[in-house]
Amino acid sequence: MKREQLSVDDAVHQFMQALSAQIGSDPTSTNLAPISPAEMEAWRFEAATELLRLACPDPMRCAEQACRRARQCWHLAQLKSQAATPAPSSSRRTPGAIALRRAIWIYWNLGNRL
Repeated sequence: MKREQLSVDDAVHQFMQALSAQIGSDPTSTNLAPISPAEMEAWRFEAATELLRLACPDPMRCAEQACRRARQCWHLAQLKSQAATPAPSSSRRTPGAIALRRAIWIYWNLGNRL
């Protein structure tokens, strides 16, 4: 029986709740030193890459058929492609924010939990 997948918004919400429970505070409320928008964008892509590596450590055993067929992580290939493509003008999110939200969605919907 196939499990119903969450929407991106629901997966991000549940991920942030689980992260808050793990660290004991709201992860978005930390007082970090200010960084530039370019640094933040780079961080988002790095975080997305790490989440995808956790979600798909062995492409041959991944729930995603495209990973098994290609014998490499299809999710990471999509992320690299997305990093090279500018965000659509209709989007209010940066490419890094879109990539991170999608990585959280993939991580959560593949059955991974914090």
